[in-house]
Amino acid sequence: YGDWSSDVCSSDLSPSGWRAPNDRPLAAPPKRPGAIRRQVSQAMQERQIDLCVQYIKPGQEELLPALANGKVDGLILQGPPLSDALQNVLGGLPAVWLLYQGSHNWGDRVQPDHRQVGVLAFNHFAEHARPPLCCMTYQPRIDAFDYWTERAEAFAQRARIGKIDHSVLGRDQAWCREDQDRVAAARNLVKQFMALTPRPKGLFLAMNDLGRFIVEELARCGIRAMEDVCLISGDAESAYRPIKPETITVDIRSVEVGFQAVGTLLSRIAYPALPRMTTLVEPRLIIPGAFREAQ
Repeated sequence: YGDWSSDVCSSDLSPSGWRAPNDRPLAAPPKRPGAIRRQVSQAMQERQIDLCVQYIKPGQEELLPALANGKVDGLILQGPPLSDALQNVLGGLPAVWLLYQGSHNWGDRVQPDHRQVGVLAFNHFAEHARPPLCCMTYQPRIDAFDYWTERAEAFAQRARIGKIDHSVLGRDQAWCREDQDRVAAARNLVKQFMALTPRPKGLFLAMNDLGRFIVEELARCGIRAMEDVCLISGDAESAYRPIKPETITVDIRSVEVGFQAVGTLLSRIAYPALPRMTTLVEPRLIIPGAFREAQ
């Protein structure tokens, strides 16, 4: 994420690990990769496939020499859609997009099953929390960031089918880019939460960036997370914004996503006539030890 949008994989060169944009070997990538990129790199190395990396900024049209000269067998991409000019150059190559971002009109995709995140949250509450239940989300958007809507809709659907009293808050709450906006969003959502009667005992956050702010705002209202209300927060919370006390979080299985992406790319290279494929990797809940022992 950030300023870069693609990891470019080449199997046409001798296997030697990471390479910089000028094709000089590096002992490590220019940025510390996340779990997905680490697994992509490891899976490539195990198969003796060389991995080149290019970071593409908005408006950038320059490509690695290996790409520009047609010496690449396939692409693994992560980030926003490529420009029309770059897609015209690269669109004929076997390609796999990672996660939920990127172009949805070309290339295969490997991503977490976001609907299953909502199902897992509901199932946990059905077993461990009394109704009513509550889900917080953001306003639906027509773009690649809108994973929270899939999670929230799956949660609400299960509640409706089970005839469980529930509320979904935040469908008019715009997605937040900055922490100051997240503070305001958390305050607004918790205000709505506090007005619910009876107050829900289970709270699911379909987004992955508000957990810490929601917990802090609840505390200001005298509500203790994981004591007064069982809280399931998103997959990025523990990595970027540690929450105290620890909440139940989502593991989107980043390692497995990266591993599967390499397998999907190799399948596409071997069988180019296959229809476009989207592979969903099943997530899981991570339950803090102290809370698990208390259940």
